[in-house]
Amino acid sequence: MEAREVLVTIRLNQKHLQQIREVDPRLRVHYLVDETAQPDSSRVIIASPAPQDELAQVLQGTEILFTLRVLPDLLARAPRLKWVHLSSHGIDHIQGTDILNSPVLVTCSRGAYAAPVAEHALWMMLSLVKEGPRLYRQQQEKKWERFP
Repeated sequence: MEAREVLVTIRLNQKHLQQIREVDPRLRVHYLVDETAQPDSSRVIIASPAPQDELAQVLQGTEILFTLRVLPDLLARAPRLKWVHLSSHGIDHIQGTDILNSPVLVTCSRGAYAAPVAEHALWMMLSLVKEGPRLYRQQQEKKWERFP
């Protein structure tokens, strides 16, 4: 039973990392994330606090990559790569890259954020109808005016 090397480069809590590990006992999950980078920063890609030689070694054996973005030289750095899953909604940001013209499977999290986005839209509409910004300002000022 040969191990499958998985590299995760997005922030996940321990519960979610454990769920990935439990999918199959053959999975060997590496978690290399730059915790100092902002969530939308390009440094979250595969810039890691791990030494570059450790990162290079992990990439050499990586078959499955769970990431936000794809480096231009990813195929050269990860010759065993079979699957890239992007945590983003789409793959527009990798259009025109070599990875899309390779045998590597590329998937994304399309639809995963549908419920939170819908909830946010509804919340914003209710906030505007019920004058949420005015109520928030009053709360900060400890002043309560009657709602018209």
